[in-house]
Amino acid sequence: LITKKSKVGLVVGKAESVEPTTHVEEITCFGAEIKRKAIGEWKSGNNIYSSVGHAMKALPREFAEELTWPKRVPEDAYVYLRLKELGYKMRVSSKARVKMRQVRNLGDSLTQSRKFVTKKKELIKYFSEDVLSKEYKLPLKILLKHFSLALIKNPYMTLMYVGIVFLN
Repeated sequence: LITKKSKVGLVVGKAESVEPTTHVEEITCFGAEIKRKAIGEWKSGNNIYSSVGHAMKALPREFAEELTWPKRVPEDAYVYLRLKELGYKMRVSSKARVKMRQVRNLGDSLTQSRKFVTKKKELIKYFSEDVLSKEYKLPLKILLKHFSLALIKNPYMTLMYVGIVFLN
């Protein structure tokens, strides 16, 4: 996937949830699957949400050497945005997989959400609001499609996940 000619600056794998041990974790695993499907559909998975930290990353030396690491920014989003800015491409490898644990309680879920919002705001120092809006704006049509499918599949879990999202 990474060659000098391909101009691929980032290859990411796919994250899969481990078996949940709490009810909250079961709900967040269900929600993670909804998000995974929606994110995979948007731009064929080549988007900022696919580059999250737990997805693993491979960077070619040429791109890595062009990176600087500002403090207080979300590394994963920064790498993706800088990649785009420098004209590199990202690819998602379906063969590379990592198992990850979802949050196990509401307190951790709230902490994770606050961190996402706070760190996202730090990116404004390095990228325009227009770029950030464009990269973070998952189309409503795709979100509604996947939430509707989840609602049909498991109404209880979908509503519980929506409840956690609203609490956060």
